[in-house]
Amino acid sequence: MTWRAMPFNPRPVSARHVPPFPTLRGRARPASLPPWPMPPTPPPREREPLSLNALLLAPALLLAAGACVAVAARHFALAAAFTGTLVLVPLVFRLWTRPWYRGLVLRGLGLFIAGMHVPMLAGGVLAYGRIGCEGPDCGQTLLWGIVLAPVAGAVCSVVYWLVGRPPV
Repeated sequence: MTWRAMPFNPRPVSARHVPPFPTLRGRARPASLPPWPMPPTPPPREREPLSLNALLLAPALLLAAGACVAVAARHFALAAAFTGTLVLVPLVFRLWTRPWYRGLVLRGLGLFIAGMHVPMLAGGVLAYGRIGCEGPDCGQTLLWGIVLAPVAGAVCSVVYWLVGRPPV
């Protein structure tokens, strides 16, 4: 009697022994079944929390929709309020959540003073550039520069605070 050892069965088995059922060993696996050594199932991934920017998207879309509806209904004051709020929400959010470092406020105030002079200088240059500019005409151009000066200064400060980086 000859004996052979099966790799999955440590007991010796007779050569005449034929199993009563067919085995999959030695045959190709059907295509409908997964590959022979099935890969382990990966553990479920934990979801990352929503970023704050994604959370700002819903109010921004609602404000934009409100502005569109107000324009369609010809309520321009309401449309201006929606649009102004749409601009201010992300701006205030960024200023509120940004890391503030030493000297940032002073540099922002310095840019306020520098930016305030731009419209006044532009109004003066435009008034001086007009040929034959006299009294009231020149005064209106200069007056617009003076009225827009604080707005331009605030815009310069806020832009610096939004994009400014700490000095190295």
